[in-house]
Amino acid sequence: MIALHGGEALAAAQTGLRGRRRRLADFPALHRRVGDALLGWAQRNFAAEGALLEDFPSGWPALSPATLAARLRRGRGSRVLYDTGRLAGGFSAIPSAGGVTVDNAVPYAAAHQEGRGVPRRPVFPGAPQAERLAGDAATQHVKEALA
Repeated sequence: MIALHGGEALAAAQTGLRGRRRRLADFPALHRRVGDALLGWAQRNFAAEGALLEDFPSGWPALSPATLAARLRRGRGSRVLYDTGRLAGGFSAIPSAGGVTVDNAVPYAAAHQEGRGVPRRPVFPGAPQAERLAGDAATQHVKEALA
């Protein structure tokens, strides 16, 4: 049996455990990490034209010939969902003590996400993929808190 009563080693261990506990319970930091991970994923997915989506392994549907021709006439590129750059720049992550909201405030982002009146080209992952991304970020938070 080992018994520890006071001493510098025990005090140092208690201090270390309190610090780890405090870092583990820092939910705003956890939510920032999860938000940053989801926001980064959304931005990379946008740059990859939807190819990071599990439901769209080949990326978003191509632009229609008419849309592509109109874009080229206006001197715009041929990138899918990138005409003015407004949609690509509309992503935000807002962490709070109770969670995190990752959003794209551009009004037509939801239409593309859900395919309402336009071909479906989601800018955010589906729930299972988002949960895995959030879980990976949370695991990293815990690892760093315990280090």
